[in-house]
Amino acid sequence: LYDNFYINLYDVFGQDNGVFVGTPNEPYLTDTNHFNGPHAVDVDAKGSLYVIKRWGQRMLKYDAAGKLLWTFGQPGIKAWDTNKATLMESPVALAVDPKAQRVLVANENCYIYIYSALTGQYLSTFGDGCGTGNKQFNNPRGLAFDPAGNLYVSDSDNQRVMMYDKY
Repeated sequence: LYDNFYINLYDVFGQDNGVFVGTPNEPYLTDTNHFNGPHAVDVDAKGSLYVIKRWGQRMLKYDAAGKLLWTFGQPGIKAWDTNKATLMESPVALAVDPKAQRVLVANENCYIYIYSALTGQYLSTFGDGCGTGNKQFNNPRGLAFDPAGNLYVSDSDNQRVMMYDKY
């Protein structure tokens, strides 16, 4: 994904079924058909695809057929710790909860942001800032849910993986 401009679709045997979303070999533009560093993806139980674009500062949701359902963020404009309701800040990881109600996104500033999976609307922030405490992070780089809905956070610079049942 990283530094590419599209996402390919492969079957279970590794057969390339072509471009799912994006435009190959074309530089980043500010539309929804071009990507600027797609950095992470997740898929919900209905087959909807969620994509974050680290350099593009956006999150996009596509249905199983590749139709765009919503976007969050402004192309290339960082939040810089403000305007969390409308902007992103260098997103690096995302995960959709098992019930496909929320999308959690980690970025480079020690917090995890929670969005509605249905609308893409910003809901809240999880974390107590940078540090080594129970709800503090230092460069979170991975997010995942187990079937019970527990959240796992790969907290890279703290050299740990944290598990939360409430967030």
